[in-house]
Amino acid sequence: MKIYFAYTIRGDRSRLEIARKLVDALKAKGHDVITEIFLSDDAENTRGLSKEEIFQRNIRWLQECDVLVSEVSGSSFGIGFEIAYIIGSMNKKAFVFYEKNLEDKISIMATGNTHQNAAIYAYNDFEDIRKFIDENF
Repeated sequence: MKIYFAYTIRGDRSRLEIARKLVDALKAKGHDVITEIFLSDDAENTRGLSKEEIFQRNIRWLQECDVLVSEVSGSSFGIGFEIAYIIGSMNKKAFVFYEKNLEDKISIMATGNTHQNAAIYAYNDFEDIRKFIDENF
């Protein structure tokens, strides 16, 4: 499966290690994570691309992927856009993970999402995520 992994670039990246473990677990299951670049230490380095080129590249990746997986504990307008685009315009599935003890700081549009293509999952620790991945991927 081709996965678009969404993670904040300019928001709170304090859960970067959890995000990296999540991606590693997906790759260990044989999935292709096409946006692993978002997890690099210099993810904000645009490598000479304009904002418009980044938008077009990311839309192309969203169109190419089978599903979107995201970790939204650090919150990001961009991730919200990507989730809405995937579940609405593309009619594809989005798996949204967030740290349970931060629920009151995360957008209600994320935590309250009941769209049929969205699976919202609050976790306590990485073992919760691993269990979800084992059961659903």
